[in-house]
This record gives sequence, C-alpha cells and structure tokens, in this order.
Amino acid sequence: MRYPIVLRASLPCLNLGRGFENLSETSRVRVLVLDLFLLASLVLGGDVNAQQGLSSGRIVPAPKQAAGEGNVAQTLLLLVRCNPELTAEQIRETLQFGSAAAGCEVSQIVVREVAPHTLDEVESVLRLIDRPEGGEVNIEELQLSRRPAVHTIWDIKLSKAPEETIESFDVALQKIGSSADSAPQWKTYRPVVPEAANLESGSFVAVSLRNGRYEFYPPPGEMPTEFRVSIIGEDGSKREVTGKFPQLDRCFLIQMVNFRGDRARLFEVVRNPAEVPNPFSDIKERSNTAVVFGNIRGSTAVVGETLDGLELVVSVPGVPGRAPARVWMLFPLTAERLAQEEANLKGLEQWTKLPEEIRRRAVKSTDPQVPIIDSEEPRWYELVPAGSGFEQRIKLVTKPEDFPKLRQRFPRIYRILVWEFEGGGGRAPISVDGGRRYRSEELNSWGRLLEAYIR
Repeated sequence: MRYPIVLRASLPCLNLGRGFENLSETSRVRVLVLDLFLLASLVLGGDVNAQQGLSSGRIVPAPKQAAGEGNVAQTLLLLVRCNPELTAEQIRETLQFGSAAAGCEVSQIVVREVAPHTLDEVESVLRLIDRPEGGEVNIEELQLSRRPAVHTIWDIKLSKAPEETIESFDVALQKIGSSADSAPQWKTYRPVVPEAANLESGSFVAVSLRNGRYEFYPPPGEMPTEFRVSIIGEDGSKREVTGKFPQLDRCFLIQMVNFRGDRARLFEVVRNPAEVPNPFSDIKERSNTAVVFGNIRGSTAVVGETLDGLELVVSVPGVPGRAPARVWMLFPLTAERLAQEEANLKGLEQWTKLPEEIRRRAVKSTDPQVPIIDSEEPRWYELVPAGSGFEQRIKLVTKPEDFPKLRQRFPRIYRILVWEFEGGGGRAPISVDGGRRYRSEELNSWGRLLEAYIR
C-alpha cells in the first residue's frame, strides 16, 4: 500500500502580500502584484543537475527592459531549486559576484529556505503540469518518505507492525556544503518517545509502535544519504534492511532588495562559470505573470512585520465584530519605556480622551520622515486600512550599514496598539484583550528580521 505525501500548503505560504476582504467591497481591495517573477534552477560545479523542476539545459533569454527601467530601484524575487548540498551562503555569493560583474547595484540579498513543495505547486500551476510526488523509498519491509516541510523530517512506516519493531536506525550523514567526495559519517539512533526527542542533535522518534510509525529528524546542517534498519520480531528474531535516502533538491526564496541595473545582463553573468562560483544552469523569467494574493473573509490572513529595503512594513489585523477606522501604534519602545507609557495610559481619567492624546504625539503626513535610529522619542504612527487589516511603512535607517547600530540600540523592541472607532459621535478606542483599550506587546520577529539584513 502506498502512503502519499500530503501537501499542507500551496502558493500563499510565500507570505509575500495580503489581499482583499470581500469581493463585493471593491473600495477595500488591495492586492500585491509582482511585476517580476523568476523561476530558476541552480547547479553546483556545472555538472551536478537539480533533481526536479525546470532545468532542461535550455537558455531562455530575459525580455528586453524598457529604456530607463534599469535606473528604477525594484525588488527582485527569485524562486531557486538547487542541489541538496548547496548552501544559502553559496547562492548569495553567486548573486553578489554576478551583480558586481554585471554592473548592477543591490542593497541586500536575503536568502530564505522554503519547503520544496512550494516550488512544486508554483511550477505545476505555471506550466499546467501535474505536481511531482517524489521523495519516497518503498521496500517490501518498510516505506520511507520525506514530509513536505522546510526542515527535513522523514516519515517511516514499518509494514509488519505490531509483530515487528525497529530496534535501531543507522544513518550515513554528510555535512551540507561539504565536498561531494567526502566520506559520510555513520550514526546510530534508537527509538525514543516524542518527549525525549532532541532536534538539535537529531532524533529517531517512535510515534506509534502499534501502527509501525516512526519519524527521523536529521541533525541541522547534515544530509542523510544511506540507512540500515535493525528490525526485531516478537519471537526475538532479527533482520536488517538497507537502502538509500532519495536526494531531493533544496529550494530557496531570494529577495534582491533595491536592485538597479540590467536584469538581462545579470542573468547572463550568473550563468557564466567564468564569472561566478556556482553558476545557474537555467533561468526562466515569467515577465508576463502577475502574482496576486487575496483574502476573502479568511480567518488566517497573513499579518506581521517584514523588512522592505530600509523600511519596516507593519501589518496588524482588525478586531472581529468591530469596524475600526484606523489603528495607532506607539513605536519604538524599550521595555522600560513600555512600562512608563502603560502607566500613563492607565492614568487617563477618561478613555474618550485617548484619541486626542494620541494625536498630540502622532506623526503627521507633513512631518519630515525621521528614521527610527535617529528618533529621540516614540511617536504614534497611523496604520491605515489595507485588505482585511491595517498597514504602515516606517523608515528604520538611512543606509544599510546602520542596521547593526539599530540592533545595538534596540536589541528588543516593543509597541502599543490602539484600534480606533470613528462615527457620528466622535472617536473612541475599541476594547480588546478582555476589555482593555490598548494592547502592549513585543515584536518577536524583530531580531530575526534584522539578522537577515545584517549577515
């Protein structure tokens, strides 16, 4: 019996934008349309081909850019499929070499690994083909398949359970990014209960002995290549099953921020092994494709913070069952300043005075834009309606070199949010979180966002 891999996510897991709340409310429709969408296959050393996907050895020229287009800063998004041994740093290095050799400018290159099925879904839609269902090994005694996730998890099904169980699981592991001819290291794993799993060093987890289900979590940064399974029966008999792990491609979403230059020249250079260390084998630019992300009264609309160049893009949800006109955000706050501001809010005699108090310290559209790194006091920022939530862009620094200084000044950062109603009777804060008129919280993604830009 075959146990197919279940794909739990499709294109929206890219988290690139937000959409519309209701098709009939056209005034609230806001979509993100990408004017450039790339699909690429990457090879290491020129003779190791990606396992699946678009790579066919055929060069597809990029459409000619309009006059002056190269002088306009834009964000290039690339979906890249590569060999399992290639690292994010090697991909970034190739694009840095290629940009310099092509005479292009880019302020940041952010490389983020995504689940392989993300590219499978996109490719199947764009090329009108069936989605591949690879990544399985089927032997008479057991079935081994990779789960569709960014972090590698292997599901193992023993065919003769519960009469048989797995006593030990030996795996040959190879460092990702190491030389192809370097010898793998064998390591023995014994089944543990889920609570005893150590994902930092790798674990072999017994999920259900009765159903013969196990999970293998390889150590981070290491790739399994072969396995030996020691199986023991109820009568004490033992036998061994051996095999090889299917070598699946790694997939990355790459963001080239504030790109200026000739895309065609860049794509030509990154395919040339004489100019870049790990050349692309194939590039297909989908310039006639618009990618739109929408939300039609979805309860899991993507919200949160992202970095776009030198700006922080803030996105917060609305309040269920309420109709706020806007959201106010007091930002940036340290932990000490947060406590002080909360004490000031609690000291208000009447909550109806809060809108007036907010506007006294709010950033106005006519104010000069002062980056957060240069701000002396926190200010109230107005988040405006966008799709099913509220958004605003806040400038953090004036140049990329200032990001380390920003992290030093704000290693952790906090904010206060106020959802504001406006009607015929005036303005009033909306109650949230058990009757409170505001929400105070830490931006948990702050460190991760800055780290991606500081590397």
